[in-house]
Amino acid sequence: MCAELVQPPPVSHIQPSLEQALTERFRLQQAPRRHRRIRNDLAHAYHQEMPILSFREHEQARNLLVVLLFATGADKAWQCSAMKESNMSPMVTFTFLELLGNEARALALKHFRTKLDIAAKADDSPVTVADREIERRLRELILTQYPTANIVGEEEGGEIGDGVTWVIDPIDGTRSFVAGLPLFGTLVAVLDKRIAVYGMIEIPVLGERWLGYGNRAILNGVPCKVSSCEQLRDARLCATDPQIFVGAASAAFSSLSRAVSISRFGTDCYGYALLASGHVDLVVEAGLEIYDVMALIPVVLGAGGVITTWSGHAIDERFDGTVIACATRALHAEALRFLRQ
Repeated sequence: MCAELVQPPPVSHIQPSLEQALTERFRLQQAPRRHRRIRNDLAHAYHQEMPILSFREHEQARNLLVVLLFATGADKAWQCSAMKESNMSPMVTFTFLELLGNEARALALKHFRTKLDIAAKADDSPVTVADREIERRLRELILTQYPTANIVGEEEGGEIGDGVTWVIDPIDGTRSFVAGLPLFGTLVAVLDKRIAVYGMIEIPVLGERWLGYGNRAILNGVPCKVSSCEQLRDARLCATDPQIFVGAASAAFSSLSRAVSISRFGTDCYGYALLASGHVDLVVEAGLEIYDVMALIPVVLGAGGVITTWSGHAIDERFDGTVIACATRALHAEALRFLRQ
């Protein structure tokens, strides 16, 4: 819970009954023993009113709900961190992440399935005007709000600092984007002392947005959690492309994919989002960069999952590019045995 009560942001066009209901429940956040009931009431109030809302009202109501949900469950960890110095309480940070998500969504949809000039970067991966425009806009917003922030982005680079660092992947899944496939996303992470604390997975075309912090993750304002799958034979596996695995990694992945129940490809960051909502049980990748993974960590962990390198180590800025994300520790341990062969 925040150290002091902060008023929720004004929402001028939501139905008065909805705003009143949400705001009244927001005030109850001062009673810790009621947190679980408050969060349930918030979600109930939102969904009760949702059918009568316009699209714009729905977006505004959901954004307010996100702030309130996290405020009622936020702990005081931020007060002992570099984030306190930057006035980055959970409420402030999630309100700002919602703003970044809205901006990224609008820009991505503006360019999606239009005629695009596609350039090749040094590693032969594609880049479009959408990638550059989204990252440029998010950097502009972040630096306006936090002028001294460190920022790392796929297109413009940067370095992780010892204080607060924002990590941006403007379009995770550019190949899907240029092919007109809707499973690409925008990733934004907030690192405190080089550790990923907040994460956002924004899927523009599908209108889905996951946020993660601490032991909480939500999808469009509703709490989500991983499945209870513990055995590979029952697991649903996702990976971006089997071609990302080379040499011994290719053999290990092939062995693993034969041991699971279902394997699906082409998901990029969406696989991790589905894992956080319990629809996928296992995601395995290789050849990733820091901007590909940092935002995923708080979402997966917040939903109750496990995410490490193939060696079982925590992911940091020096990680080897391998990632395994699982619904449960038992499934994680079994999958690691295959990947270490």
